[in-house]
Amino acid sequence: MSENKSSWEDYYKDRNCPEYLAYFKKEYGGFIDILLSNGKSFVEAGCGIGTVSKILYDSPNRPCCSGFDINKKMLDIGEPNEIWFGVGDVFDKNTYPTCYLPYVIHSHGVVEHFTKSKVRKIISIQKSTGNPMIHWVPTDAYKEPSFGDEMLLSVEDWLNLLNPRHHRVVGKGLVCVW
Repeated sequence: MSENKSSWEDYYKDRNCPEYLAYFKKEYGGFIDILLSNGKSFVEAGCGIGTVSKILYDSPNRPCCSGFDINKKMLDIGEPNEIWFGVGDVFDKNTYPTCYLPYVIHSHGVVEHFTKSKVRKIISIQKSTGNPMIHWVPTDAYKEPSFGDEMLLSVEDWLNLLNPRHHRVVGKGLVCVW
């Protein structure tokens, strides 16, 4: 049975710890490896508590990382850390930095929470920045959503929706690269 939580804060409140970072790195290491092989500066769009950025930042090459999320409470749960996180909206092009180009825009566990038309809008806005993008999305290999509202599409359906230049199935998810 899926674990429907009343809020994102409830779902993530106990996950800002070394044990969760270790679990995440092991579970989604293929995604992390793809990110690290494609950039040295990263902006996590919809960073939540900043798990992916923290793992990237702790890698041997210590890339430049930042992120934003519309939910200030999630950012507060993710503190303290050495990475800049701020309030921002994936639908607002002005949220994406213009000061240090190029950077890779990435997300894990974000776009699947929106309708297909809103997913297309997010991708369009991000493409308009001129920066490479790498997103992880869950496939229908998951039997049910974890938070409760995720789109669990087939690989083919995600590819038709997102239209990435490259992709790779990693575990139960799909990594898309533009």
